[in-house]
Amino acid sequence: MDIDRNRLRTGLPQVGVQPYRQVHAHSTGNRNSTVQNEADYHYRKDPVLGFFSHV
Repeated sequence: MDIDRNRLRTGLPQVGVQPYRQVHAHSTGNRNSTVQNEADYHYRKDPVLGFFSHV
């Protein structure tokens, strides 16, 4: 599997304490939404409102 690192957001605040033992998943509930649409939306979103590091 190739991992596209071009859109990896860096410099985000650390949340929680290592070692991390959980993964939070999100689904839009919109069957017409694509992974690319989700990535674009979260990439533009202000990190103060919530953020991602991987899509």
